Amino acid sequence: MVGARDTRGYAREIAKLVDKTGPHVAFGPDIEGVGPNWTVNDCAGVRTVILHLDEMKIGADVIEQIAYRNYARVLKEALSARYGNRSQR
Repeated sequence: MVGARDTRGYAREIAKLVDKTGPHVAFGPDIEGVGPNWTVNDCAGVRTVILHLDEMKIGADVIEQIAYRNYARVLKEALSARYGNRSQR
């Protein structure tokens, strides 16, 4: 279990997920309001978790994947499925 504002514990749990599933994980802040006492409340918290993952010797490519690439890919696919590829107009 990860305690409130325990970014190092949160990074350890992310590393465990990556170890079990591969880099098919994504994380980020809950800026829209689960309250101020969660582990990652803002972009600074995300940065801190990324630094912890780096300290844990998680590869830069894996960190990039789980920090933003996976989310961006899923969002792009969802928007494309909903709205089609409007960029080719």
